[in-house]
Amino acid sequence: MEIVNREWERDPEGVAREYLQMEEGDASLDGSMMTILRDGLEDDSIRAERWILELEPLGDRWQLVSARWEQRCHPGRGHVTFSPERCI
Repeated sequence: MEIVNREWERDPEGVAREYLQMEEGDASLDGSMMTILRDGLEDDSIRAERWILELEPLGDRWQLVSARWEQRCHPGRGHVTFSPERCI
């Protein structure tokens, strides 16, 4: 087993934020699924974006298994539900 070298490796949110290189956004953990949401973006097309990351415990640290990104558009600028499709 590898030795934990960084404090963030022990925390699922820390692993997610380190992977994304992002400090802002609301984070929630449901089992092994971490969601980070940034809403109310100052963009004329994109209203919100979220990342859904699957993590798994590995001893006393967490490991990233998969990551998915989606966005929600402002009304009239594309889809208003989360999707990987682009806004217009």
